[in-house]
Amino acid sequence: MLSVSVLCVPSVYAQVCSPKQHQTELQYLRRLSLDLRGEMPSVKELKAVVEQGHVTEAMIDNMLSSTGFVHQVREYHRNLLWPNVTNLTLSNGNWRFGGNGTSVPYYLTSLGRKQRYRGYNARCLNEPAKFDSNGNITCKQETLKDRNGKPYTLCREGYVKIKPYWAPDKEYKFCAYDAQQAESAKHTNGRTYNCGESTAPKGCGCGPNMRYCMTNTVQAQLTKDLGEQLLRFVQNIIDKKQPYTNVITGKSLQINGRLSHYLRYQTKAGGIFINKEQNYSVPALKYSEGTRWVETQRKQLHAGVLTLPGFLLKFSANRSRANRFYNAFLCKAFQAPSSGLPPASDRCHDEPNLMKRCGCKYCHQSVEPAAAYWGRWMESGLAPLNLDTYPTFDDVCAGSSGRNNSNCRRFYLVTPGHPDEDPYRGKLRAYLFATPEMAKNIEQGPIGIAQKSIDSGAFGQCAATNVWQWLMGHAPYSQQSNIITKLAEQFKNGKYSFSQLAKAVVMSPEYKQGRLLNQ
Repeated sequence: MLSVSVLCVPSVYAQVCSPKQHQTELQYLRRLSLDLRGEMPSVKELKAVVEQGHVTEAMIDNMLSSTGFVHQVREYHRNLLWPNVTNLTLSNGNWRFGGNGTSVPYYLTSLGRKQRYRGYNARCLNEPAKFDSNGNITCKQETLKDRNGKPYTLCREGYVKIKPYWAPDKEYKFCAYDAQQAESAKHTNGRTYNCGESTAPKGCGCGPNMRYCMTNTVQAQLTKDLGEQLLRFVQNIIDKKQPYTNVITGKSLQINGRLSHYLRYQTKAGGIFINKEQNYSVPALKYSEGTRWVETQRKQLHAGVLTLPGFLLKFSANRSRANRFYNAFLCKAFQAPSSGLPPASDRCHDEPNLMKRCGCKYCHQSVEPAAAYWGRWMESGLAPLNLDTYPTFDDVCAGSSGRNNSNCRRFYLVTPGHPDEDPYRGKLRAYLFATPEMAKNIEQGPIGIAQKSIDSGAFGQCAATNVWQWLMGHAPYSQQSNIITKLAEQFKNGKYSFSQLAKAVVMSPEYKQGRLLNQ
């Protein structure tokens, strides 16, 4: 026998309730709750709307004060700023382990480290390490043949067991040379090196508890934390009801235990991305304190999300940073002319200055001055290039020895590729073809473009446009431009309250009626 269960709902709550006003208001409530909190309204809220005949302003205020709204704002900024950097590699093989610490001892993957330790591209033996009477590592010499049958000699050590910083309660196998605990060691050239900054001496390994090195798993977690750090920065502004302008001008920063360890111990070598200068104090937290976030204040050159690690690494070139700023906070794009480029044979393509080169100049006359605001920030990195450490002009970089200096090669023009570049030899790369305006932008830093956009009203206009598109589900129509302008004015007069901007949108007749009319 077929049994059918029927859920009885009072007619006043049904989808075809009467009068029609109830249905309209209930649909409005449902849309508000889904947009502002990401969840359906409660039965209590449905009942309140039916009894009062409409959605009250107090109900909207409650939604805007909810944790659900904070979550929605986080997702809104995830879509706006693209903070996913999990595809990036934070360290090279000099500092990154292969192996698993059990069946295969952890070993540093760098060819240079392997050859320095063992004389060949090989990891250690999977047996306990041995030491001489002075405590020095001993190795087992072997003569083997490569794939071409050519003999080679290497000397391999065994492993030691250590509790690494990422698993302080469990011992793992580490190749003994790689696991050396010394914080400094002497090179064969007679110089003493800091083992957290150099891989040159054979006596340098990964330091106490392997603090200078990481596994792929550690790296994956760090990149997730960098994205979370950016979203927490925005969340903090919303939670504390700070002006939304702080998103691009604020100086606060939250750091957890994993990022604290990374910044204190794994950045001094310069690595791929950063150096030891951050222009803020890093709280001394344990790596295991991954869920504990501590706030610190950033100093010179910093500006809101524009200098957060997640932003700088996601948009690794200064031009891409400027482009994302234009897209996200000015609602503008750098657009090339529809006519396209001249033929490839045209000599105008030989022009080294992109602000003058045919085709390129239409975008780059705007791109280059905007990118200049990040001129004192490392490209493909997240460290500031402070004036006292990185002067505008460097005599060493301008000289013949400049090409042998890693800092010169990376940050300064040492080998001009065109006669027009000769006057810039020895200058910080950001100053190549820089106009007086661009030089000023470089020294101001990202705070300059941030404040300029706020003062001009462009930031407020774009924020109103973005929030409208988020909540309405479509970009403003041309005939609605006056509405956006009014919202931007209210936004400014309301001290740039993001929640009040959202409130103004959802209380507008266009929001309430727009989707009912399929607009």
